[in-house]
Amino acid sequence: MFGPGDVPRQAVEGLRRVLDAEVRAGGPLAVKAVKARFRLVHWLVADGRPDEALAVLAELLDRQREALPAGADALLDTRLRVGDVRLLAGDARGAVDDFRAALAEVPDGAGPAASRKALAIRRRVAHALEAARDPAGSADAWDQLADALETAEPGKAAAARQHVQVQDVLLQTRLAHVRVPGWFFNRFHGTDRADFVAALADLHRRTGA
Repeated sequence: MFGPGDVPRQAVEGLRRVLDAEVRAGGPLAVKAVKARFRLVHWLVADGRPDEALAVLAELLDRQREALPAGADALLDTRLRVGDVRLLAGDARGAVDDFRAALAEVPDGAGPAASRKALAIRRRVAHALEAARDPAGSADAWDQLADALETAEPGKAAAARQHVQVQDVLLQTRLAHVRVPGWFFNRFHGTDRADFVAALADLHRRTGA
């Protein structure tokens, strides 16, 4: 009998066997093999093993680099998954580097699809910088996204610029080392946090981020 906590471990063991079988059948870059690898990564993260998940993705990334041109959709997808896993593991700075590397590989002038992909990656960069507690870098990233949106999706540019203002305020607050009495913090923390979460959710909805 296995308990709920054993599910990720059992899934990992099963998916390793599936991955081996798919690689033998069609090669490491076969569609089914790649899908099995991504499922394995998912369950490794769920089992609290992000380092192993990153190793699985690194192996795929090496093979894709050998076989695919820079900027290929499959290669970019793997790069983004690496960044996502780093972010989940608490390595926000590493995620920023991965997302920026992916952004650098998006072909210039390759049409609307590439433009949408670049915008999505820019959002990832901005969010990762927020997670890294880098308000200055995040504000700059949101500003760059807003500039790109002016051309691609004008309706979302203004909301993205509001992100810049939020990050600027956070930066100035941290630079000023603002402090409040403990009783004041305890009294208003709950309502302030709820208001902030609601405002942030609305902002994300408006930007599509």
